[in-house]
Amino acid sequence: MPFDFSDDDRCRIYQDYIKSSGRSRPDNIAAFFKATFDAWKDYRRSGREVLYVGYSPVLVIDAEKILQELPSAHFLHVVRNPWSAFADTKKRAVPLPFGALRDELVHQPVLRAADSEAVSDRLHIVRAERCFWPTSLGALGKVCRQLGWKRAIR
Repeated sequence: MPFDFSDDDRCRIYQDYIKSSGRSRPDNIAAFFKATFDAWKDYRRSGREVLYVGYSPVLVIDAEKILQELPSAHFLHVVRNPWSAFADTKKRAVPLPFGALRDELVHQPVLRAADSEAVSDRLHIVRAERCFWPTSLGALGKVCRQLGWKRAIR
């Protein structure tokens, strides 16, 4: 799949957003995802986009804090087979070596945050292998229903 993306462009765009908004956890996260999609040149936009869905496993370390500061945000933490995760890093704009993957470091904080009554209804944990069951998309279908995304379940 083509992926016309430059991490240098994303960095420059991110810095421009932060100059405008200032630095805070919510502003940093918003700027990161906006910059990611702005730097992605062959991303097909419909013009009807209303939210950002991003992949950044390290953000989940601060999930509880982020969810407290962004009351309308949700986290979807997908637990993956480590070999599949490594294979996917090779497709990134900035690939990681195998030794740099530390999935176990992100699982502990997310499990702690999931026990927090303040954010547990907005922190969703699913196993990748269970997301793609044929019936209603399995665990992913359940999360979509919780978020009110009925059109995503077909």
